[in-house]
Amino acid sequence: MSKMRWFVVGIGTLFATGVAVYALWKPNTTSADLLFLPQPVVTWLDDHGDLRTMLMTIAVCSIPGMAMFRARFDSRRRAVLLALMTVLLGLEWGQRWIPTRGFSIADLLYTVLGAGCAELMALLTQLATLLKRSHFGENDWE
Repeated sequence: MSKMRWFVVGIGTLFATGVAVYALWKPNTTSADLLFLPQPVVTWLDDHGDLRTMLMTIAVCSIPGMAMFRARFDSRRRAVLLALMTVLLGLEWGQRWIPTRGFSIADLLYTVLGAGCAELMALLTQLATLLKRSHFGENDWE
């Protein structure tokens, strides 16, 4: 990958992680103060609290996960996803000390599940690429 692509992936990942830090450590649990989300999405997310945790983890992890979907990046991608998952688990754990927030093992499990979904998306993209090459004989993905 080009240096510019790595830079964009890095900035995107830092931005998404920053939004996650804010969302996890702000005093209230509503998504309404995330101004980039439309109101129907806010309402749906607030009604599905645990799923919201998983979707946030997928959003954070899918940026580097999909940028490094090729098989030659497997070990690097998994290391990055593990690091991001560890940070998000730490942030979830840190909610224990925020009086207006709650902490649950379910949130930790949804975080792990979200990181696993990001890895699964990368693996499915690898598979789709292999199937496309074998069916159409194209090699334009390298």
